[in-house]
Amino acid sequence: MIHDNLMTRVIRYIKDQIDHAKIVIDDKEQDAEILKAEIAPNYLLKVFVNTPRGSGVISDLRLYDKGGKLMISKPQEITKTTGYGLVSSFYIQLIEREITDPMSIFEMGGRRG
Repeated sequence: MIHDNLMTRVIRYIKDQIDHAKIVIDDKEQDAEILKAEIAPNYLLKVFVNTPRGSGVISDLRLYDKGGKLMISKPQEITKTTGYGLVSSFYIQLIEREITDPMSIFEMGGRRG
């Protein structure tokens, strides 16, 4: 069983790595504003992103790390109109899952050496 301490550290690490967001609207990537990133009970990270001004078809929402590398992508197809704001959300949850049918080392077929 993974200890609470490790699960908490991993979800905090993911949160701390998120630096900025971009949105793809009408096939053009634009900066988006991260409104809030918070950790809720049960190792749930919630990230809320506000779309930039303008209108068009949103095809992807992306979160990047401090080095500019893509961390998380959320492909979607939503039409944004000029008169209304749009807040998108990411819900990232760590879950420990027990494998009920474990692999047998004798069935893996590996070779020593």
